[in-house]
Amino acid sequence: MFHWDVVNEAFNEDGTFRDSIFYQILGESYIEIALRAAAAADPAAKLYINDYNVEGVNAKSTALLNLFKRLKAAGVPVHGLGLQGHLISGQVPTDIEANLNRMAAAGAEIAITELDIRMNVPPANQTAADAQLAKDYETVTKACKVTGRCVGITVWNFTDVSFINIDSAHIILSHELTSGPSFVEKLMGPISLCRSRRCSSVGQEFPEKASVLCDCSYS
Repeated sequence: MFHWDVVNEAFNEDGTFRDSIFYQILGESYIEIALRAAAAADPAAKLYINDYNVEGVNAKSTALLNLFKRLKAAGVPVHGLGLQGHLISGQVPTDIEANLNRMAAAGAEIAITELDIRMNVPPANQTAADAQLAKDYETVTKACKVTGRCVGITVWNFTDVSFINIDSAHIILSHELTSGPSFVEKLMGPISLCRSRRCSSVGQEFPEKASVLCDCSYS
């Protein structure tokens, strides 16, 4: 296992801690307790704190970064920050690269952990929508690629049919499991997506399409 997302979605949008059962009982210390327990259970793994709406510079991402700094200063075993990446086409934060850079400057590894960029389907203009989506995926992958401590991108899923809301989705492949537009190539250039842990399950569910997802050699 490369890394564990030990603490997930700890913050509200304004940067305060979510009122989870863990926070109610233990306060902020639950995060340190969880990280130390994870380190004891798997000493070789990298340990991450993961959240959503922290891709750009805002109150929530600042709170996440400040938490990371406090934990590091206290000697708590924490290695990275996970940015989920549930984004909307045309609304990808313009300061995503700056945000990743400030996290890297604090010593954090960074991973985009659940990337999807959704759009309403069908769009009014498919060509324009695909072009915007390509630009958005390129923005995210470029930000990761040029940030020295961004270790990779994991997509939320391969196909729109498996998305949580199929009326407003666009992941890597369409509902018909056909290749999406140019954003697929933009993703597969710098980032490896093939031979993933999902290949076996996809092959079982869609055997006639398994080669589209699993038999490629991008690296």
